[in-house]
Amino acid sequence: MEKLTAKLAELTQQNQTFVLLSDKNELVLYDKNTELLPSKKHSYLTELPEQFVSYLGELPIGKGQADGPKGRLAVMKSGQNRLGWSLIFFIKESYFYQNIATLYSNYQNVAVVMLAVLLLAAFAMSRLMTHPIRMLATRMDRVRDMAVVPSLPVRRDDEIGRLTRSFNAMMERIRDLLVETKTMEARKKELELKMLQSQIAPHFLYNTLACIGSLARQHRSDEVKETIRALVGVLKFSFDKTTEFVSAEEELEGLQQYLKIQQTRYGDTFAFSSRIEPAVNSCAILKLTLQPIVENAIFHGIAPSGRRGRITLRGEVRRGLLRFVIRDNGVGMDRERLSQVLQGGASAMPKERFTGIGLHNVHERIRLHFGEEYGVKVRSVKNAGTVVVIELPAIAHDRSGADRGEERMHSHA
Repeated sequence: MEKLTAKLAELTQQNQTFVLLSDKNELVLYDKNTELLPSKKHSYLTELPEQFVSYLGELPIGKGQADGPKGRLAVMKSGQNRLGWSLIFFIKESYFYQNIATLYSNYQNVAVVMLAVLLLAAFAMSRLMTHPIRMLATRMDRVRDMAVVPSLPVRRDDEIGRLTRSFNAMMERIRDLLVETKTMEARKKELELKMLQSQIAPHFLYNTLACIGSLARQHRSDEVKETIRALVGVLKFSFDKTTEFVSAEEELEGLQQYLKIQQTRYGDTFAFSSRIEPAVNSCAILKLTLQPIVENAIFHGIAPSGRRGRITLRGEVRRGLLRFVIRDNGVGMDRERLSQVLQGGASAMPKERFTGIGLHNVHERIRLHFGEEYGVKVRSVKNAGTVVVIELPAIAHDRSGADRGEERMHSHA
């Protein structure tokens, strides 16, 4: 026991001591010369109180705490050996946490060093990664003239390189879109100019006036009045250049006036009927959209057939789409002729036409104003007839101002 006590005493220092307990919580060994443990009163050497020994026996294995005469103690209890003994090691708590404080200080110093290293690494990465991005942003801010698209050099294969290549591709796409837009605007202006320049064909006006003169010589005054009224209505509708857009109701009224003139001139050569839904009348439509199609049906479909023909017009609104279907039972067209009409390569227009606007012109005007998904579709069978379908977005016509109406049409397109 003395040798064991000496060995254990070598492990302890001034702020440390030990106790060895049996499995029955009986003292086997302890440092009697220590002042860290509580002792019985009036004892020369340290004699542990039974209550303290009992408390030590109830301590769980591992770290715990105990009160000593000179302050709290950190307690570490080991498991039992083969003899059933447990070693309980006591360290003055202030001394114990003094080492922990040193450890915390070391950790703090290491953390400061690591933070400095991370900051340096972040700065280096920032210079490596963000500098090319800032250069790219600077180049993008300098883009003013799209006629000369800047192309950035690509010297990397990482994300920055891919971003630069994407920027170059985007700029090329923007330039292509601008060229396409300018081309479309030029075509639009050309078509509008063509429409304004050829709104009234001189031969149509001359033949109509000649027809009125013939009716007057025959003293058919009622027909003269109706024909003059129809001609005035057609001319008024055609010469009104405040806007290119009108309501479908106005377009249909202009078409009816035109048909009155043609039926007066050609008699019962053709019959016309229409079925228009009420919702169609308030929709906006490009001026002279229906009239050229009906005119085609008369001069290219009914007139060459040599027999009395029939033309029908149906208008409806379905799911935001305004649709007109014009059908005739004339001579029809073969595929080659139909292809020429759709591409605007048909032969010269008859002199009796009201305007020089053809089917292809109507189709292009619709697409330029509303988009590629709208326009004119034609189906024709030789010696059977032709069906023309006109599709437009169903947009309410603004009667309060032409400029605002056109602005909404362009914004829709």
